[in-house]
Amino acid sequence: MAERSVTRPDQGHAECGGSSSHSFLVWRRNLCLKVFLLLTLVPVLEIAVLISLGTRIGIWPTVLLLIVMGMVGATVAKWQGVETLREIQRQTSQGKMPADKLLDGLIIFIAGMLLALPGFVTDIMALCLLVPPIRRMVLRYVGSNIRAKLAVRVQVNGQTYTSVASTDPLDTTTQTPPDVIDAEFVRRNIE
Repeated sequence: MAERSVTRPDQGHAECGGSSSHSFLVWRRNLCLKVFLLLTLVPVLEIAVLISLGTRIGIWPTVLLLIVMGMVGATVAKWQGVETLREIQRQTSQGKMPADKLLDGLIIFIAGMLLALPGFVTDIMALCLLVPPIRRMVLRYVGSNIRAKLAVRVQVNGQTYTSVASTDPLDTTTQTPPDVIDAEFVRRNIE
């Protein structure tokens, strides 16, 4: 068996000379900023929408609409979640890896969590995530972002194969830096 190593261009061990500690800190700072903005702007937006809608249609119709949207959304989320679970079980029983359905289930779960938050903005976002074509678009977008940040580099008998944002694990069209983050190999003499 030949030597194999797996690398990721955006990460690596600091002791290997990679710049992963700096890129990790930048990534963490950006994530913290996004979470902070999410946790401050969404509630402000929710309050503004509730006040605006309450002054236009009245307080009780606004509360009733909020309750109805939550109930309809929760029913749809439960129905789609059960269907997704059944499909996961079916694919698993056939020996297949239900990766796409697991991600579907994750998005449905996130939609359910958004429905649990009071407000129209989060309810509308959740209801959008429960629409299958929109959910597929979100999954495609998230998947392409993840694949764009992930690279796999494999060396077999001195030949290097690199995969970046490709479904083909032995795509040789791109190059990646050689920061090894994990490596395993088995050397056997072929006689």
